[in-house]
Amino acid sequence: MKAWGLVLLGLFMAGCATTQSKYIQLHPELSADQVQAIRQKAITHDLMKEAVQASLGKPQKTHGYRKDGKLMEMWVYSEFEWHPYESVLFQEGRVVGWNFPKSVKRKLDEGSPEQLLTALPEPEVMKQE
Repeated sequence: MKAWGLVLLGLFMAGCATTQSKYIQLHPELSADQVQAIRQKAITHDLMKEAVQASLGKPQKTHGYRKDGKLMEMWVYSEFEWHPYESVLFQEGRVVGWNFPKSVKRKLDEGSPEQLLTALPEPEVMKQE
């Protein structure tokens, strides 16, 4: 009887492993900074989209477009005024910027992303530490 209890406890504990922990275990190539960011549900430069999803979950909205022939995609978290707003910009599947002001999201919602390109700084400038 005790053996079954231990088996059930083991299954329960395995089910409790976080998405972050599972992703980190499956990706030993992650740098120490990337592992720390994922564990803290944060963003760091050069994370892949899958790592951001493991860290923050699925975005509530995505906007994709091309800039200078490169695929750009912005993920938006939190559509609610009472909840912290988060945005992440990817270039070719890797994080190049985050924490844009809500005005960027509004411009994306209002029209074509191409209109917004002149308002966004280049990815190297957008890196947040």
